[in-house]
Amino acid sequence: MRYPVESYSDQQKRIKGDPNLAGKKQAHHVLQNSHFCYPRTNALKEICPGYSPDDAPCIPLDDGTDTSTEHGAISKTQKADAKGYRDAYKNNNKSPTYQDARADAKKQLTSKKPPGPGLSDAEAECILLEVDKLFEKASGGKKDFALRPPGSRSKALPKPAVAGNTGAV
Repeated sequence: MRYPVESYSDQQKRIKGDPNLAGKKQAHHVLQNSHFCYPRTNALKEICPGYSPDDAPCIPLDDGTDTSTEHGAISKTQKADAKGYRDAYKNNNKSPTYQDARADAKKQLTSKKPPGPGLSDAEAECILLEVDKLFEKASGGKKDFALRPPGSRSKALPKPAVAGNTGAV
């Protein structure tokens, strides 16, 4: 498989240990790590009890924060998506959901705009089915649950449901 789903720590080890990958690929959290952590490495057990940044599902992408790389392009898209989630959280009491983050990931993986991975829907869905299995286990069996808006300057824990709040943006 071109984009194997592995834990962050396993993928880091594999990339660093392979001269064909070292310095060329970077482990990419398929669903933004900041949906589950605040600060960056502190997993919020209130959101997903079994989540760990080191165990989170990742795929290898071309290295870099430069938007001319796969990882850089997806990171740029994730930042734009995060702004929308922060605005919805602040203005409408809406927290993003796992299904929202999953849909974002599929959009990012299937982007045909270079340098994105440009995967087919079937390839992206194959990756996401593996991601779903890992998150269902980490969440205690849930298939959908509220997340924090990425990039928030606080824990920004999911807000209690209010009439009309599906958590979707």
